[in-house]
Amino acid sequence: MRDTIHSLFRRLGVLWALALALLLAPAAFAGAEPEFANPPSAVPVGWEPPPLPDDWVEVSGVAFVAHGHAEDLALLDALEAHGSAALPRLARELGVPLGGTFHVFVADTPAEFVTLQPGSPPTWADGTAYPSIGAIYLRHPDLRGGLAKPLEQVLDHELVHVLLGRAFGEVPVPHWLQEGVAQVLAGETGPELPERIARGSMGAALFDLQGLERGFPSDPHRADLAYAQSADFIQWLGASYGPDALRDLIRLTREQRSLTEAVHRITGLPLDEIDARWRARLQATTPFFGSADQLEGFLWGAVGLMLLGVGASRKWTFWRRMRTWRDEDLAIDRIAREMIARRRGSTHV
Repeated sequence: MRDTIHSLFRRLGVLWALALALLLAPAAFAGAEPEFANPPSAVPVGWEPPPLPDDWVEVSGVAFVAHGHAEDLALLDALEAHGSAALPRLARELGVPLGGTFHVFVADTPAEFVTLQPGSPPTWADGTAYPSIGAIYLRHPDLRGGLAKPLEQVLDHELVHVLLGRAFGEVPVPHWLQEGVAQVLAGETGPELPERIARGSMGAALFDLQGLERGFPSDPHRADLAYAQSADFIQWLGASYGPDALRDLIRLTREQRSLTEAVHRITGLPLDEIDARWRARLQATTPFFGSADQLEGFLWGAVGLMLLGVGASRKWTFWRRMRTWRDEDLAIDRIAREMIARRRGSTHV
């Protein structure tokens, strides 16, 4: 029984430590490098592409050209085959034209990845896209960690950026739409998506649709939640209203319709009701720390358990001490009786 109680107290201590870790996690995560941020896509005025290295070759397909070192010919062949097959499918799902040829450059070194493209890519970026020139720059698989996404998945993500950028032209593509669609069509909505939403909503409320439309926050922790929720909404909208919903959403947004108007035309319902339905489903599948109120309730529960544990532990200690004192008193009484008996025995001798 005593071992069971001590084990329970140890577990309560671990639970309280976890509660504190959850409370402090957003602040710690906010300092992490934002791997989800969108790399630059604008081409500086007057930029001219630098000459490619002498040993580079190209593999051409239908509206798709892969460029890279000759020793990477097998990789270039695989990318060309994947890209040529993916482009018509992606364009059809988006409801947009190809808009021209796509050029994909595979860099073997970090220096190549930086110097070949118009902008200054972040150190963490596996790929960048520049819709105005139809160019995509990818890091060679050898430059990426063993747990990185497949290069074909990165390619699909960047292809979506180019397709949308070309289709919208001078009209900016809303961040939530661009990143949400790219993640969904690149297959980046697996089990990690609800985990990102749970992590991002820890200690803060989920974004509503109007919040996503206003733009993404600068805080990396909250921005990752906005990215994940954007993907989840695009996925939910298609599942709820059919494949035409995404194409209609893109078309209406290209026409510079507000999200409120676009959603009403697609669903026949006001934005507030669609938002409530979507987030109700989202909150139902998000772990218990998905909002500030839920986190606060969890922490108060953890504090309550800790206080109960401390109280029970003190009572147990008090009872143990009382039993020790009682045993010591009994031992002293027994010794005293034995001494008295001995003295009486010696007197009678």
